[in-house]
Amino acid sequence: SLQEFFSMRLTTVHSLLLVLAALLWGSTFVMVQAAIQSGIPVSFFLGARYLLAALVLLPWVLRVRRDVLRDFLPVLPIGLAILSANLLQTYGLHWTTAANSAFITGLNFVFTPILGWLFWRTRLEPGFGRIILLAFVGFFLLSWNEGMRLNPGDVLTLFCAIAVALQILWIDRAHARGVRVESLAFYQNFWVGVPAMMLALVLGDLPVNSLMPAGGGSVLLESVAVSGFALIPGEAWLVLVFTALACSALAFWAQAVGQRSVAPARAALIFTLEPLSGALLDYSVHGVAPVINLVGGGIVLLALVLDWWQRRRSGATLVEPTAPLGAGDCSS
Repeated sequence: SLQEFFSMRLTTVHSLLLVLAALLWGSTFVMVQAAIQSGIPVSFFLGARYLLAALVLLPWVLRVRRDVLRDFLPVLPIGLAILSANLLQTYGLHWTTAANSAFITGLNFVFTPILGWLFWRTRLEPGFGRIILLAFVGFFLLSWNEGMRLNPGDVLTLFCAIAVALQILWIDRAHARGVRVESLAFYQNFWVGVPAMMLALVLGDLPVNSLMPAGGGSVLLESVAVSGFALIPGEAWLVLVFTALACSALAFWAQAVGQRSVAPARAALIFTLEPLSGALLDYSVHGVAPVINLVGGGIVLLALVLDWWQRRRSGATLVEPTAPLGAGDCSS
């Protein structure tokens, strides 16, 4: 029927929006690593990036400000999950490669059903234990080095994957509770930007702090600000603006709209493009990783695709509408 035709077309458009979001996020690994290594403080970078993205989305949000104000607190857990994921991932990039960061972040597909089972009592699919084993064999091979020690950056990024899994689960529940797309796109940025900038203030990571006189001297605030910001290379500012506009504002909007009609299991498959594109970009810039690390990345992707195929065959969804536990309820 005509209604089914337009429904299929809408799902295709929404799927393409998720593809766009995944590719944009995949492009951030190499760029953010370069920006952080140039000397821009992590907390300031994240605060400025997400506050700028929230500012860009503000005119869109003001059209439905009454409904958006209602969603102020329900989106808080999602924002804090993204904040945790970004802090862990960005600090992790100090010690690991952009490709490893991309692949290990992709392990969120393993943690998503586990956390769904813990907080919402969703059913784990038969054979999921084998997929977990395969995924963590891949993680071990990705982290392999001559000293046979775990890379601290890889461990931080593994916890980042857990935070991303929480974000996916809470977004799905937010849609089920009627949270507006505008609220999801705006508050995800707002609830990362504000705490990150506060953290930068506490840690003394604001650029103006780097040149403040020890005794509180008489240097004019304007000259301190100009000099402090001048310490950050121009390339880092370009990365900050690009990630704010494209990878935060645009990508979060695309994800919020796309997940309205795309099943979570299909969305999870589309998001495999994020680690894949991130790794390929890293290899094109920094050269191909050792074979054992490449095998590890391939095993992680294989586990992800097998998980999607098993869900599709069984008709399972990522989150089922069962009674939630209090700890996981995004509207509590």
